[in-house]
This record gives sequence, C-alpha cells and structure tokens, in this order.
Amino acid sequence: MDSYQEGLNLLLEGRREEALTKLKRAVREMPDNVEAWLTLGNLLRERGEVDRALQIHRNLLVKKKLPKAVFARLKKAVVVDYIESKQYKKAIPILKELIDASPKDVSNYRLILSIHERLKDWREAIRTYEKIHRLTRKDDKADLAFYYSFAASQQLEVSEVTEAERNLKRALKLSPHCVPALLYYGDIDYDHGRLKDAKEKWLQIVEAFPHIAHLVFHRLERLYFEQGNFSEILKLYEELRKKSINDIRVLSALVRIYEKMGRKRDAVDTLREILGIEPTNIEARAWLIRLHADLDDREMIVKQAKELCSMYPSEFHECVHCGYRGRRFFFRCPECDEWKDEIYLCSGGMPKRMKS
Repeated sequence: MDSYQEGLNLLLEGRREEALTKLKRAVREMPDNVEAWLTLGNLLRERGEVDRALQIHRNLLVKKKLPKAVFARLKKAVVVDYIESKQYKKAIPILKELIDASPKDVSNYRLILSIHERLKDWREAIRTYEKIHRLTRKDDKADLAFYYSFAASQQLEVSEVTEAERNLKRALKLSPHCVPALLYYGDIDYDHGRLKDAKEKWLQIVEAFPHIAHLVFHRLERLYFEQGNFSEILKLYEELRKKSINDIRVLSALVRIYEKMGRKRDAVDTLREILGIEPTNIEARAWLIRLHADLDDREMIVKQAKELCSMYPSEFHECVHCGYRGRRFFFRCPECDEWKDEIYLCSGGMPKRMKS
C-alpha cells in the first residue's frame, strides 16, 4: 500500500496527524499525484494553515490536462481557502465559473450564498437563496425572512424607508415571528407616529421570546414614557422577572424604572439581587454606588467602591461557536460569522454552517 492510500485510510479512521505525515511523504514520493496534493491542502486548511493550503491548491490549478472533475474540485478547494482566509471577493468569480459549468450543483450556490452573507450583500443573498429553492424545492422560510430583514436594516440606514418597509412585510409574511423584522418594523412604526403598531410588534418579541426581550426594553421604555405610562412598563418588567429567573437584563431594566419613579430603595435592592447573581458586574456595582450617593449612605459608598476597585471589566454577549465576547448584542458573530442560534431558532429556523 502506498503512502497516499495509507494517508486516506488514516483520515477515514480520524487519525489526522498521522494522515498528515503520510500525505507529506506521498507528495515527496509522487510529486505528480494531484489527488495527494489536493488532500494534503485540505488537511492543512483544517489545521488552520490556510495560506499553505491556498498556495498548494493554486499551484495545482496551473497544471495542464487535468480531468474535468479534478479541476472542478481544485477550484472548489481554492474557493474554500479564500473563504477561510476571508478573501471573499476573490472566491466569487471562481464560484461563478463553477456554477456556469455545473448549474445544478447546489453546493456551489450554498458557498456563494455564505459569501454574500459575510459581505452583508443581502440583495444577492436573496437572489441566490431563490435559485437554491428552485433547485431543491426546500422552503426554509426563516432564512429568507432574515435576508429581507437585514436588507431592510441597510435601507433604513440610508433612509430608503419605503423599500425597507416593503422588505419587512415580505419577511413577516414568510415568518411572522422573525425577530429582526419585528424589531425594525416597530422602529419604522414608531418614527411615523404609529405607536400602537410599534408597541404591538415589540411586545410580540417579549411575549413569544422572553429570554431575548432585552432587545426591545429601551424601545418600549421610550414609548411608554412618552405616553406617561410608567405603571405599564413596570408591570411588564415585573412579569418578565417571574418568567426569566436570574435574568440580569430584566433586573437592570427594573432598576432603571425604579430610579425614574424615585423608588431608589427598590432600585438598590434589585441591584443587590443582580450582584448576588453576578458579583463581578461592574456596571451594577457602579450604579449601586451612585444610588447610595443619592441616598447619602456613605458607609455603603465606601464598601461598594472597595468592591469595585477589585474588579476587571466583564463582557456580556458571547458567541457559543468561537467564544468571541463583546458588549454589544449581535445577530451574527463579527468574529466567526456564525448566526446567534437563540435568535435564529426563535424565528423558526435551524442554523446552517455554509461550508463545503
């Protein structure tokens, strides 16, 4: 058995390091073995050595008289290398060549769809998704609803409100509980004075998905405060407190309301509850110091200040896929590009990993 075949067998057994050694030997023994080089490049990419993988795969592309199927696999390997190295725009023309050569190969469309997602080119993502749907006849409406929602978000940034509203209607028709669509459409309603409609959309998120209700807290507070209706927002938060045990975002929202209503002792008690759950929460500790200052409780100010000095900043939102942490909420991880599963699943979809 030659080194290449031994390497393949080791790969099948999951013994990747040993396979890597065999494949390196194989390409030394048989430098013209394109399959060995291709497999070696793929394995190097898996190990995180994307630049080496890309160099190997690109060098193979210049070889003459390669079988058509092998040439196509090499092109796809280069595409994946470019995607892994975040050189998305270089991958697109190669993928278009692959699509032209094999217009019914769904995997190529899925790869180019993943690029459009990463580039936030939602218009092209919608078009590509529709091509995939025509080929597969599978109707994952939650995916398409997301694309329309994010396209609308971009349009709102440049004040294209009419087109944004049209896309949000499409999103909600596809998936009535699509979280970003409800969020952004509520913003449009609010800006146009349709406060009842805005409140209805935001409350849909709160009622259906209490664990992500924090997405609309500030929006609802602004709306209720403008109406002078403190009691309703307080009632809402207290109900959420019962449903979402130990949810610091709900408790923080309660603190804000208590403080605005002048119920500073209630605010202090709630902040202590937060610190009982998360002792290293710097924001809560600093907030507590300020409230103690308002109450002229000097002993507690000193005590909490000492606690605060012993802390380091803590971050709030974390990606379950790569571990990225940041203070700002994200629908999609800015580091690894994976969707935030809790949002995706809430909208009726199943997270997809757009890889070959």
